[in-house]
Amino acid sequence: RDKGVICVIPDFVEDKKDFVRVVVGWMAEFPEDEADFPELVAYNELLPPSREILVPPTFVTDIGSRIQYVVYFLLDKAGNRSEMSLPKGVQVALGTLPSALKACTVPLAADGLIDRADAALPTHVHIEEYTGWSRDDGILVSWGNNNLARTSVGSHLPFPLKITVPWAHMQAEYDFTNTPYVQPVDVDYIVLRGDYPTNSPGKITVNTDYAIPGPVNPDPDPVNPTLERIRFQSSNDSDKELTEHDIDNDATGHIKLFVTPVPVAGDTLTLYYNGKPVSSAPYRVTGSESPGAEIPMNIPWDDIKLTPVANDLPLHYTLTRTGFSNPQESRRTTIDVVVERVDLPEITFPGNIVNC
Repeated sequence: RDKGVICVIPDFVEDKKDFVRVVVGWMAEFPEDEADFPELVAYNELLPPSREILVPPTFVTDIGSRIQYVVYFLLDKAGNRSEMSLPKGVQVALGTLPSALKACTVPLAADGLIDRADAALPTHVHIEEYTGWSRDDGILVSWGNNNLARTSVGSHLPFPLKITVPWAHMQAEYDFTNTPYVQPVDVDYIVLRGDYPTNSPGKITVNTDYAIPGPVNPDPDPVNPTLERIRFQSSNDSDKELTEHDIDNDATGHIKLFVTPVPVAGDTLTLYYNGKPVSSAPYRVTGSESPGAEIPMNIPWDDIKLTPVANDLPLHYTLTRTGFSNPQESRRTTIDVVVERVDLPEITFPGNIVNC
């Protein structure tokens, strides 16, 4: 607006101020010492009585929106040079500043809760288009008490911008040692033109729940690598396959109880065959089981016959507990299945006589 940047040189003691020359350097990086003073200076003239000087706009616009630095030297009539001034940081935000920001949203929280399954997808914070946006604008999202890493608008176009919330950040903002398990977290963002901030209209609050029953799982994924795989057993004692010899017979899945922490009475183990819970009843822990005990669970023929032929058919189980919304899952056991009956028609002969 002023065709440049007006700078005021601080007053100083000098008998012949009318003859003092000022040499101003305008820089992108913080100058550590005099050796960093730029060769191309922004101002090199006698200091006006007002001590105001004008830095041409190109020195500012060539660097762009960011913190920029100004330093200067004074030279007296004899050419003696002062020490370099202390650098002064100048916050620069070019162009039409961001405005008309809207509150962010977390679409996966629309059902009222961000759980571990949401975190595994992963969870995104959405930011709608605002007036005066630039690809180089910075976006700083806060989740809980801390900020995510700064990112740029251009890295996430088109709008709405989708900013991933890393699991490491989400779990750091959650208190795993406390109840209730549902814990609110504030979510907000600011837009940065250079380092100049523009605030959103205000934070939103979402509910989070990452608590799980049983062994600790370092990842948000429901599959817990510390839970043992199901040990499969066919009616013919195979641990790898079901064949025609198993037709009309149930099979068994053996679930080994975890040891640390100790299972809690009421913990429910549900066996899944080919992605669906078996029709037999889940197992509920009584608390009297031996550590690491194997629990046999029936896989009814009625469930098996629904998929008569399959390669690598998966089996797993889930661990659930009253009061916890996040189930844990075991890793998958896979088997091959061929339990299809092939009924061939009776052989018939044309005519009534066979003559050899």
